[in-house]
Amino acid sequence: MKNPALIKRLRAGLKSDETGNKANSLIFLHRHGFNIPLTYLVTIRAYEIYQKEGSLVFDIIRKEVLELPDTTYAIRSSTTVEDSADFSFAGQFQTLINIRGTENILKAIQEVWDSASLLKNNEYLCRTRISTLKCAVIIQEMISSKLAGVSFSRNPVTNQNEIVIEAVEGYGEDLVQKGITPLRWRIRKN
Repeated sequence: MKNPALIKRLRAGLKSDETGNKANSLIFLHRHGFNIPLTYLVTIRAYEIYQKEGSLVFDIIRKEVLELPDTTYAIRSSTTVEDSADFSFAGQFQTLINIRGTENILKAIQEVWDSASLLKNNEYLCRTRISTLKCAVIIQEMISSKLAGVSFSRNPVTNQNEIVIEAVEGYGEDLVQKGITPLRWRIRKN
């Protein structure tokens, strides 16, 4: 019997135990008519193999990465803790942009997984009282952006019932990982 693929095209029908929350959100958007870039997913199962066997998993993944279109990608986390109803985890996991080529993609996947492993003792994670964290990795066709950002359905700092939108010119990683001061909108109900 052939082992199931560790990298899958992101589409409806993937099981939530292999996707993580960010991938589930992308599937939801696509199902409701939004265009999303060409997206693949390194499953949570691959992360579990990585945690048990280390870099041996890359021998399997390498073959699958070679089958991906030769284009530039953003490599992003899709964990079971981020983008949930209770916690965002924005900027807590590694995101790498403008990645091209098999070895660079493999290195980026490992960096995302390592950022998830490092978070286990993170103060933010400890305050959430979440005990398990599983990490899939999104491999998404890179789209140049003029403006990018993050929106929160609840203020992540004050916990007030208001929508907070932050954006920067250029890539979203400039906001969530480099800490560039964003444009900010706060929308309160009523």
